[in-house]
Amino acid sequence: MRKVLFATTALATVAGFSAVASADVTISGSAQWQYTSVSDDNTTRSSDTQFNSINDVTISFSTTTDSGITMTMSQNIGDDGDPNGTSTTSISADWGTVEYTEGSGSAHAGSSYDVTAPGTSGGYGDATGITDAAGAAFTNGMSVNEAALADTETGALNYHSPSFSGMSFGVGVSHLSNSDADTSNSYGLKYSGAAGDISYNIGMANYDRGDVESSHIGFDLSMGDITVGMGQSTNKASANDDAKTISYGIVYN
Repeated sequence: MRKVLFATTALATVAGFSAVASADVTISGSAQWQYTSVSDDNTTRSSDTQFNSINDVTISFSTTTDSGITMTMSQNIGDDGDPNGTSTTSISADWGTVEYTEGSGSAHAGSSYDVTAPGTSGGYGDATGITDAAGAAFTNGMSVNEAALADTETGALNYHSPSFSGMSFGVGVSHLSNSDADTSNSYGLKYSGAAGDISYNIGMANYDRGDVESSHIGFDLSMGDITVGMGQSTNKASANDDAKTISYGIVYN
């Protein structure tokens, strides 16, 4: 009986090493050096110089089983922002993708489906170079103010569906780390298609965590070198802070 047990254990160990050996491993990174010299009589730092560097490394593993299930894991390590980086683990198949991320870079499910007006930056859609009277940037997409939540280790568990004739969606919960008092919910829906020479995207995203809420719906149309679009967002950073924005844009490449 013991011989059979030892043989089974040895076989399982060999199989484990085989799975690791067959995985695709990718290591990527970047390094940035900065030298800054400031000379300005209108600021408190009227004269100053500094030199600093930013380093970032990401290690990724990926393997696909005989049944078609793909498993991935990545660990980001950097000294810019969160020094501990962000870790992501996912399982994908015909039914979609389940992923868990932890770290300051944890992604809310809805942000993957946000479609903002052309001319605004990607992701959460903050307008580039456009500010209100107080100097704050307008928010043209779903925007989650993590600083208001006082979180650094958010932890997010998300599900992303496969594309059904151009339609895809995602749902998730976040703020799952031990330091969080409660969790948040996020979801998004996106449809992409084409009609003749015109391609289009329609998306909506929502985030909800008590007093902090955010939602956005937008679309864009592209024909040749021209892209036009429009979006409407509602963002509440606290119980007494509710901002609504309508954005539209046209871009010619």
